Amino acid sequence: MEPVLNMTGDAGWTGEHVFTGPVHFQGTVTLPDSTVTNAAVKSGANISADKLVNRYSLRLDQVDGSDVVSETRNVHICRVKGKVKSVEVRPETAPTGGDKQFTVDVKKAANASGSYSSLLGSVITVDSTSVDDTLQTGALIADPSVADGDVIRIEIVASGSTGSQGQGVLVTVELDEDGT
Repeated sequence: MEPVLNMTGDAGWTGEHVFTGPVHFQGTVTLPDSTVTNAAVKSGANISADKLVNRYSLRLDQVDGSDVVSETRNVHICRVKGKVKSVEVRPETAPTGGDKQFTVDVKKAANASGSYSSLLGSVITVDSTSVDDTLQTGALIADPSVADGDVIRIEIVASGSTGSQGQGVLVTVELDEDGT
């Protein structure tokens, strides 16, 4: 029969300790921050989705070879609270000459409000100073958080009357939502 150590009250151990068999805890175990890393999680652990962050890559794209046109598209309904992590725009061909340009904005509407507000500090502008096939990153507002039921919308507005409009564009929005 193996010895059993029964302790009541608080106990503290210092130094390294190696346990050769199963260790069972009753109650709550408190670990220091950053002690459980990806390497510590067993492959195939099958962790429940409600214990993870859900990452979404939302997108709107217009085909290369056609002028970028104004478009507004709802791309996501949030299921729980979360935060927009980044907004990126990549034009295949930037506008040339004249005043042709297009802007990209990402907005949210609070659950059932129907009123949209920008998640960017300012719209991303693609004009004749932009470079073909070059990534442009939007500056997010101080608190780009979302809540259950919020709608995420991507808006492209094409404008100008002279020059050549840009052709083809890809917009991505990275969104992290808490586990459900």
